[in-house]
Amino acid sequence: MFWFRVAFAQLMRRRLRTVILVLALALAWAVLLFFRGLADEGYDQLANLLVRTQSGHVVVMARGYGADPRPSAVIADTAPVLAALPGDVDRYEERLFFTGLLKSAGQVVYFHRGIAAPWPSTFYHGDLLSKRKSGGFPLSGEQVVLGSLLADTLGIGPGDRVVLQLSGPFGPVEKSVPVAAILETGDPAVDRGSVYLPLPVARVWFGLPHGAHQIALFSTPAGADALARRVRANLQGINPSDASAGVEILTWRQNLPMAAQFIDYHSSSVWLFQFIIFFIITISLVDAFFMSMLERRREHGILRAVGMRRGTLVRLVATESLLLGLLAGALGLALGSLAILYGATVGIDPAWFTGESGIEVAGGVFSGRIHARFPVSTALWSGTALLALTVASTLIPAFLASRVPPVVALRKR
Repeated sequence: MFWFRVAFAQLMRRRLRTVILVLALALAWAVLLFFRGLADEGYDQLANLLVRTQSGHVVVMARGYGADPRPSAVIADTAPVLAALPGDVDRYEERLFFTGLLKSAGQVVYFHRGIAAPWPSTFYHGDLLSKRKSGGFPLSGEQVVLGSLLADTLGIGPGDRVVLQLSGPFGPVEKSVPVAAILETGDPAVDRGSVYLPLPVARVWFGLPHGAHQIALFSTPAGADALARRVRANLQGINPSDASAGVEILTWRQNLPMAAQFIDYHSSSVWLFQFIIFFIITISLVDAFFMSMLERRREHGILRAVGMRRGTLVRLVATESLLLGLLAGALGLALGSLAILYGATVGIDPAWFTGESGIEVAGGVFSGRIHARFPVSTALWSGTALLALTVASTLIPAFLASRVPPVVALRKR
C-alpha cells in the first residue's frame, strides 16, 4: 500500500500529463472493445441472415448437391433423416430450390433464386421480416411471392396471374398462379431474381411428396461444428429412400465458403486494427515515461544518494505505471461498456453510411440495425495486455535511470 501511495503522489505532480495519458489509454481501449463487440455480433448477424434463406447453421442435402446443384439431386424422402436428428436441434426447415421463367402479358423474365420453404422464415432478411411492399401473408394454395424489382419488370402486382416455367427434378413444370405479395429486401440481386412458393405446393408440382433438396438445421454460428458432428453420428448408416444418392452434412461455413472467407478476412482486419492500437499505446507510454525519467533525474539521484537501491527505484516507477494502467483500464471499461450498451440496445443503422435501406454483404443484406455485444474474452486479454504494456513500457526508462550514478544525476538541473 505504501508503494501505491507514493506512486499516486508522483502521478499527481504532473496532473495534466497524467490526465492526458489516462484519457488516451482509456479511449483507445474503449474503442477497441466497442469495435470488437460490434464485429463479433455483426458477424453472427450476417451468418444468421445468410443461413435463413441460403443455408442453415448445418445443412443436410443430397450428396453432391452443394458442388453441383442439379434439380434431380434431391433427398426423395426426408422422413428417415428427420427421425435421426438430435433432440437438441432448435429448429429445422425443409427446402426445395428451383430456377425458371416468369411470363406475363408478353413479358418473359428469367429468375435464378426460387425457394419453396415454410413461411414466414423464408422472408427474413437481417433481423426483420422483409418489407412487404404489397399483398399479404401467409400463403395458402397455389400462390407465388415475387421480389419487387422482378414484379416491376413484369409490370404486375398482387392479384395478377403469372405463368411459371420451372426446371423440376423430373422435368419441366408449367403453372399459372396468382401473385400473393411483393417483397422488397433492399438487395437488388434478391429483389430482381427471387420467387417464393409454399413448400407443399412445390412438392405436389415436382412429384416429391416428402422430398427436399436441403434440410436446414438451426442452432448458433459458434455451435455449428458440434451440431454437425452429432448429426453425422446419428445419420451413420441411414440414407433416404433414394439410397444411391445418400446425404452429406455441411456446416454453414462449408456450404457458404465465400461468406465464411469474407467474415474471416474482416475479422482479421479488426485484429490488425487492435494491434495498431496497442502499438500506438506502447510508443506513447515509452515516450511519456522517458520524459518523466529525464525530468526526475536529479530527484532519482538524491534517492540513490540516500541509499535507495536500483531495484527499489525500478519498482517505484513500475508501481506508478501499474496505477496509471489501472486508472485507464477502469475508465476505458466504463466508456467501452457504455458504447457497447448503446450498440446493443440501439444499434448502428447502415443507412447512416450508405443512405440506403440496407447494405449488401457477402450475398446478404442488412435491412435492420447492426448491434454489438460485450466481448468478454477480448476484454480479459486486452485488459491484461494493457496493464502489461503499461508496466513494460516503463522498465527500459526506469532501468536506464537507475544506472545513472548519483553524482552524475545530482549535477543535472
